[in-house]
Amino acid sequence: MPLVYTATVAVRHHELDAWGRVYPAAHLRTVAEVAVAASTAAGFGPQWYEALGAHWIVRRTLARFHRAVGRDATCAVRTWVADFRRVRSRRCYEIRVAGALAVEAESDWVLIDVASGRPRRIPETVERAFDAPSGAASTPRAPWDETLPPVTPRYTPAAVRFTDLDSLRHVNNAAYLDALMEAALAPLAQAGWGVERLGECGLAPFVAACDVEYLEPAVWGEPLEITSWMAPAPGGLEVVQHLGRAGASGPCVRARTRWEWHALAGGETIEAPADLARALAALAAA
Repeated sequence: MPLVYTATVAVRHHELDAWGRVYPAAHLRTVAEVAVAASTAAGFGPQWYEALGAHWIVRRTLARFHRAVGRDATCAVRTWVADFRRVRSRRCYEIRVAGALAVEAESDWVLIDVASGRPRRIPETVERAFDAPSGAASTPRAPWDETLPPVTPRYTPAAVRFTDLDSLRHVNNAAYLDALMEAALAPLAQAGWGVERLGECGLAPFVAACDVEYLEPAVWGEPLEITSWMAPAPGGLEVVQHLGRAGASGPCVRARTRWEWHALAGGETIEAPADLARALAALAAA
């Protein structure tokens, strides 16, 4: 059986959005922190990997956000290693609040050799400790899907902030999701649907799912651009995004997010009001 690690994490005020809900990126930061704690508890903490001359980076994260988590909540977090594939390891997470499932996520972590900057084989001692399937017994990864109806792309300037860097001098994976969310929401405000108007209508956007793949590191100080394709869907939006250098052959990060409209009063999924639906359709065609 996989080695399951549990932790209790209290929601902090700065993790809340304009409607008092935990940001999706804050959930990703929480599970990443718990992953480090789980590895340390098993005997493979940062110092162990430093002596090995290696460190882990996140290659891809998939998450489903089943319900909003609000202020003063206490999160029960579970994590376990699902499998190993030579240089990769898939780790799964659950976040529950008062027993109810709030977040399910999984990340593909890649072990990187510090000296060469290239992936390296995961030590057998690590694989044995976590008792997870490896090689041919591992679970195939879901194929990448960018299928959307034809929509007009929107371009948003972006940049890596110094505060986005972690102790490895890489952009933290959750920081990319923050930037992608900003690029997805900005057109709403520009179309007249800011925080106040949404509040007056009793609804708010909610990220129900995300799939983010980290292909190449972005560098602090370099100009970047986010290309967004936004398509209206029942109860919300489907958004595909690329973050990268303008004119480059491929993105640094690509993502797909599913957005829903949630009632502020009860949190249930609702349809967008007619005026908002027309604004979203206009954004997709503009």
